[in-house]
Amino acid sequence: MDSATRGRACFCNHCRKELDRRQLNHRFLCGDCATIPGVQGYRDPRKRGLESGSAEYWKAYEHSLNIVRDEWPSGVGQAAAPTEGAARGDSKRGRASYLREWQVGMLAEPNLDADVKVVLIRLSLFADWKTGANCWPSHKTLALGVGHTVKQVRNLLTAAERSGWIAVKPRQQKGRGRTTNLYELRKPEASAKPAELSVGAVKAPADE
Repeated sequence: MDSATRGRACFCNHCRKELDRRQLNHRFLCGDCATIPGVQGYRDPRKRGLESGSAEYWKAYEHSLNIVRDEWPSGVGQAAAPTEGAARGDSKRGRASYLREWQVGMLAEPNLDADVKVVLIRLSLFADWKTGANCWPSHKTLALGVGHTVKQVRNLLTAAERSGWIAVKPRQQKGRGRTTNLYELRKPEASAKPAELSVGAVKAPADE
């Protein structure tokens, strides 16, 4: 019991009758109101999570909680029929499938060096999620993201390009010369050479 409220006049949270704090329970209910079914009284919002483990809590608040079940009662929680747009694959998940499939396929490639995979995953975070294109991070940005040097990242990207998982297009910026490369995530052809290369195994091209 809080010393600030001990002996001080309070009121019942249900009937609003003014009573001494010692005449109210922990829910600020008087003896009469505490016996009325359905009357809950005051609940400290900071402690509601601590009270949520009992069976009585789940039974009382089941209707207001977003609970995922294996089986639903008839007519409750049943999925609606897919819309025409979803059937055509126009949903966000459908449009994002290329980037996801590319990542899964690349990681499953047994002939691709682990360091190459790490750099490619980092590179894919900058790509367009619908097409895998429009990707132009600098070597320095990728190096900071994977914990390698800029030279090692260039070598690994060269290995990834040789394996067919990316296409690299150098870019020139008017008045400033060469800028960051433009990358596109691709699925390699069957004839692509495997990139069984370690960090620093490829001769690095000229710095951009």
